[in-house]
Amino acid sequence: MIRHLRSTWLWAVLALILHQPQQAQAQTSVPYSNDLWRFDLPAAWVLLDYGQVILIGDSQASLAVDGLLGNGQFRADLVLGDVGIAPYYLEAGSSAEEVFNQTLNFPLEDMCQPPREPLIDEASGLRSWWSVRACSESDQAVLVTDLPGDDVAVVLLTTPPQEAEALRAPLLALTRSAQRLPQPALEDLPRIEIDSSAPTRRLTSRNQTMTLSVPDVWLAEEDQTVENAFGITSGPRPFFPQPPQGQLSILMTVVQQDSLPRAYRSPEGVVLLYGAQGVGGAPYGAVQRFALDGRRAAQRPLETSDADAWIVALELPDQQGYALAQFIAPVGEYTMQGATLYALLASVRYDPAAYVAPPAPSHDLPAEGLTQTHTNGSAAFRLAYPSTWDVSTTLIDGAALSVLTPYEQETTFRLSVPERGRPFALISRSTRAIGLAPTPQLGENAAVVLLNFINRAAARPDTEAIEPFDLAGRQAARLRVDRGPFVQETWIIMIDDSAYFYVALFSQAAEIDSFSRALQVIMASAESLPK
Repeated sequence: MIRHLRSTWLWAVLALILHQPQQAQAQTSVPYSNDLWRFDLPAAWVLLDYGQVILIGDSQASLAVDGLLGNGQFRADLVLGDVGIAPYYLEAGSSAEEVFNQTLNFPLEDMCQPPREPLIDEASGLRSWWSVRACSESDQAVLVTDLPGDDVAVVLLTTPPQEAEALRAPLLALTRSAQRLPQPALEDLPRIEIDSSAPTRRLTSRNQTMTLSVPDVWLAEEDQTVENAFGITSGPRPFFPQPPQGQLSILMTVVQQDSLPRAYRSPEGVVLLYGAQGVGGAPYGAVQRFALDGRRAAQRPLETSDADAWIVALELPDQQGYALAQFIAPVGEYTMQGATLYALLASVRYDPAAYVAPPAPSHDLPAEGLTQTHTNGSAAFRLAYPSTWDVSTTLIDGAALSVLTPYEQETTFRLSVPERGRPFALISRSTRAIGLAPTPQLGENAAVVLLNFINRAAARPDTEAIEPFDLAGRQAARLRVDRGPFVQETWIIMIDDSAYFYVALFSQAAEIDSFSRALQVIMASAESLPK
């Protein structure tokens, strides 16, 4: 059964996503490479490579744990090369020290102590920052290493209490071994020919920015919820609402250059990022680089004998981004249709200057009001929300944050750039001592002072734009920041002198006002619970 999942970082065409960690061999350390980066991994550790985020642990069991770790276990997120890491979304050009401060001061669960004084290590000509925050049932540590060029290595570590410090040295060695791999020259890549002999018709996306040529006898339709995404089949059945089995099916999209982490702005980076989780329990294989129509391209085959399936990316002209195609077909058909498929890929053009904005989706609340109740036991709060919205809980740096969306969440929530019509909000209840050392004196404008303090401690800009407001009789403050591909709005809502609600909204710019209005109604219902 093929299923179309609409998400920013992966549009898969099979349902259940599984991927097995890669186990290092029994030696002191082994080199690991994902075609963009290489680093030395301690031999007893395992990893799961999700592209932008690499999960590292002492064992497969630790990577699978969704709660507390046992003695001797650890789990860490490793991010290489890009400062725009979810959920922090730092400004482009942030320094490694700013990345460290931002990461260290992200609000955590109430039972965490302020972070310890950072340790700064400048051995080997590379500067690193390390700090640990002791929580009630775990240690949370942050390590940032300033790599050559504009790159950084960021590690977010979780261990049982009093076990983080023992991992500082091996993690420091791992980050300092990280190297960006060079790309081969275009003229050195193998060339793949295309077949443009078949009669085609030219299609244009609703927003006028994407065009492509599709064989006349094939069926093609644009996705109605995602911009610049076409479902194409060889017939007789169409791609939507669900890609049909037993015939060639293609999902063709455009990935904008500035929407990608800097380290993944290449065809091989795109197929690594979008193909990181595999499909239907099968992983994608090794990256194959090649030249197509005089441009760089890369592809990865799905390691399965049940179908021909590939993920392929091609540079668009003028460095506007990448054409991304996911093909799935009966065994043998990919080889037969390959030249036509590559011609389809090479025909894609993208012109952002031609953009015609569709009407912005409205997220105003339904007339029925707030009929559902959500309780976040870990953060000790409760709120009401409408039946047409969805709510879940996600762990970020050990903190249980509620995720609120005005649509049904089709898969497990993962932080990413919000698509059109798919904003989200992260909500937690915290105390003003969390991550704030020294604790600020709040005084009369408590919410403004606290939000200003959090943003300055995290090295965020634009704190002068903080706006006070009243929310159901509570002091509140908000800060709206344009992050380029989306807008982030951060709120502090005071509960009493020692506790507050932390709310972070992520939305396309045209939708932020209606989404913010709806969240104000929902947060007016929020109440603190005893812990």
